[in-house]
Amino acid sequence: MSPSDELAVRLRRLEQQIRSFKELHTSEVSDLAQRTSLYRQAVDKFAFSRRNILYLYHLNYIVSHPKSLKGYKAVPDGLIRIKGVSWQ
Repeated sequence: MSPSDELAVRLRRLEQQIRSFKELHTSEVSDLAQRTSLYRQAVDKFAFSRRNILYLYHLNYIVSHPKSLKGYKAVPDGLIRIKGVSWQ
């Protein structure tokens, strides 16, 4: 399978998962028991079907680096990505 075919398959799977999630969560729910049930269904449906990551919240990360580090960009998930980063 070519890389473009593999990407197309992944995109179709993602679209299916999004549609499934929208079916689970069609309106806002304020009842804690109902919300817990919806989260449990979403986790069972998405997180355990493959090696997916399901972010329920994220922390604010404070990042600092010296001026000599060029090309670094902080990303919301807090992981450090060094591709395209260099010391000058």
